[in-house]
Amino acid sequence: MISDKVFVRPQEAYTKEIIIPNMGTISTSAPFTGHIIISNGSLKQGDRVVFERGTGLKMIVNDEEILVMREEDVLAIVDEEAEVKL
Repeated sequence: MISDKVFVRPQEAYTKEIIIPNMGTISTSAPFTGHIIISNGSLKQGDRVVFERGTGLKMIVNDEEILVMREEDVLAIVDEEAEVKL
């Protein structure tokens, strides 16, 4: 059903490395993020979202990679203005 689908422009994934003394280096993949370009649901155009690797159907449109996924596959919306404190 098309009404529960979102179209996402993915951003480049990056990898973090954790160095543990006497154990070597462990690589961990960061969550994938992208921006919503089309949505018929509660997400809106421009929202930055988080999703898992392998989520969605990859399409090439005008030489640009676009992912089509279900809205329920979106794990989170990133609030660009939120201040992160550790």
